[in-house]
Amino acid sequence: MFRRNRSEGMKRILLGAAFVVGVVMMLVLSKRTARWEVCSTAAPDTRITACTAIIESGYEPADGLSRAFSNRGAAFRRQGDLVHAMDDYDQAVHLSDTNSRALHNRAVLYGEQQRYDLALADLDRAIALDPDYANAWNARCWTKVLMGDLSEAVGDCTQSLKLHAADAVTLASRALAYLKLKQPDQAIADYDAALKLTPQSASSLFGRGVAKRMKGDSTGATDIAAAEAINAGVAAQFEKYGVPADVE
Repeated sequence: MFRRNRSEGMKRILLGAAFVVGVVMMLVLSKRTARWEVCSTAAPDTRITACTAIIESGYEPADGLSRAFSNRGAAFRRQGDLVHAMDDYDQAVHLSDTNSRALHNRAVLYGEQQRYDLALADLDRAIALDPDYANAWNARCWTKVLMGDLSEAVGDCTQSLKLHAADAVTLASRALAYLKLKQPDQAIADYDAALKLTPQSASSLFGRGVAKRMKGDSTGATDIAAAEAINAGVAAQFEKYGVPADVE
């Protein structure tokens, strides 16, 4: 009788311990899930704190760490801290050479630094890893526009739009390529589609105005004036792209 009671007591203790362990594990997993949510979607300051906690936790495998570094890098970039952003993107790629998002993020930053060859290399890898990654196709399109590879840029933007048709950024990127190719009808069609999605886009209004001027359409001046009312620096921006407002 004593042995049976003792055995029953041990079972209760073990069951109680298992229950406690289970509760603790659930709390840990819940906290981890919440931390990942913040690391992925929160405002930059909060995001950096959450991603740093994940990086320093010691629990994440290499793929998880790569994702955390990439997310934190994106937050640093939004804050304008490009040095720390690049450091994090480098770490993300180093930890996982299959992280297409990290490759895309680093490529965008390379592009902003006018290091186009490095940007293209990362985007080629990102697309090879994930051919359905619309943002990578668009980023490669934009990089090629800036490099002057305009026909290839149109092809990349077209592929991006096949994957995500209603994207004003990609439509505007392809429109600029058409504009630089002196194909105003195609440019206007894309700018019209972009403006349906983002009616107050100064760059799309300005680009459409320039395309209309190419065709001798006097309403181009109206678009250009509307664009400059939204963003006084839009003409200077297009000058950098090699597209002056009085292009013929």
